[in-house]
Amino acid sequence: MRMDLLLWYLRLVRSRSQGKLLAEQGVIRSNGNRVVKAHHAVRCGDILTVPQGSRVLVLQIDQLPRRRGPADEALAMGLIMSGVSVMLMWLASNWLAAALLAFSIF
Repeated sequence: MRMDLLLWYLRLVRSRSQGKLLAEQGVIRSNGNRVVKAHHAVRCGDILTVPQGSRVLVLQIDQLPRRRGPADEALAMGLIMSGVSVMLMWLASNWLAAALLAFSIF
């Protein structure tokens, strides 16, 4: 699914064109990589970092929406994670970084 369409479906922006502008600014990250194209492909399991005013949302996409439905339906599509769970997930997926971090702490 396209990044701009996903942002609109999840009600993070008011229109698809606003989603396109946000994606092309390069402020969104998908799995740690900067997104600079509105047509960037988003898949289930991706972790998105999206700025929202003075805060940053970290979303894990559990399933892709089929339409722009009500807000309750949009919230069910992605899991909003805290900073701690994001760090633990990243460390779990990157065992070498986890080993280096553990070695540098002790």
